[in-house]
Amino acid sequence: MNKIVQRQLRTETATWTAASLAELKSQWESHFTLAELAELRQAVETAKKNGLTVGTMTKDSFLLPTLGKRMAALGQLLEDGLGIALMRGIPVNDYQKNELELLFAGLGVHLGVLLPQSKAGEKIGVVADSGNKLASGARGTKTSDQLPFHTDRSDLIGLLCVREATKGGESYVVSATQVYNIILRDRPDLLEVLCQPFWHRRTAWEAGGPDTAYPLPIFGEREGKFAVRYLRHFIRVAQELPSVPRLTDQQIEALDMVDRLCMSEECLVRMPFEPGDIQWLNNFVAFHGRAAYEDENADKEDKGRFLYRLWLASPLSRPLPDGFEAIYGRTEPGVIRGGALPAETIQII
Repeated sequence: MNKIVQRQLRTETATWTAASLAELKSQWESHFTLAELAELRQAVETAKKNGLTVGTMTKDSFLLPTLGKRMAALGQLLEDGLGIALMRGIPVNDYQKNELELLFAGLGVHLGVLLPQSKAGEKIGVVADSGNKLASGARGTKTSDQLPFHTDRSDLIGLLCVREATKGGESYVVSATQVYNIILRDRPDLLEVLCQPFWHRRTAWEAGGPDTAYPLPIFGEREGKFAVRYLRHFIRVAQELPSVPRLTDQQIEALDMVDRLCMSEECLVRMPFEPGDIQWLNNFVAFHGRAAYEDENADKEDKGRFLYRLWLASPLSRPLPDGFEAIYGRTEPGVIRGGALPAETIQII
């Protein structure tokens, strides 16, 4: 049995329950004002006029004199506050596809640097059903399956809803520090297991290739800052590699407890997406997932559930624990890290 280390309850603002987050709704949910929407429209038109693309967008080239100040405050909320935000009211039907991509990327660069989401290097991802299934090895963003709780490989993630599903597809969010605290209270032995490395396998869509694996803890801390990295699928498929040690019964029990708590009434926040909603999350303090969904018109052009996704490296980011460099590349605060490609390949215009 692992030696139990004396660990302390997490008390940061990002530690919330489903009930307490509902009471704080005015702090994390907001609507764009008419003046802000007009400013966004002007910024998009200027970006088009200047020939900007998602890949060449910067904060200085997508000027938001008023809204930019709110985005700066949002960055602080995501790093030092609740770790979650919902901005509502983008008139998505008033924009062409390329305009909407410019708009979302433009908001994103006011929070950080856009990161590549696959080896192809795209900096704005599409979340839509391609008819494949997780069981067949498809990437979760391309299926209509329920997505288990996980974190993405970036400081921040943004999701813009363009079209909602006919049925289902609601977003799930959970405070990772709240889950940590419950495990500390009820099963400190399992918490200690979760603070030790688990072997993860790389995927076909990231740098490094699917035949390599790396050790990474689920929970960690550095300089008083908490961090979580969780995607159980990568742990499960690592077991297919002969060189990877087999999971112990205690490791499996610990992972099962994380999954169970994430779906508990105490922890789980269900957040339906509506067109024009943007959800922002700090990947180091919040788990997210998704309910399965159905689309009656998914086989028709420009129909069916459709979201855009951003991965962002934040200049306000926290230091990361030992071991996290295996996937994020660098662990110092405020640096460009994460994404599907090494940080040195990311071009900053």
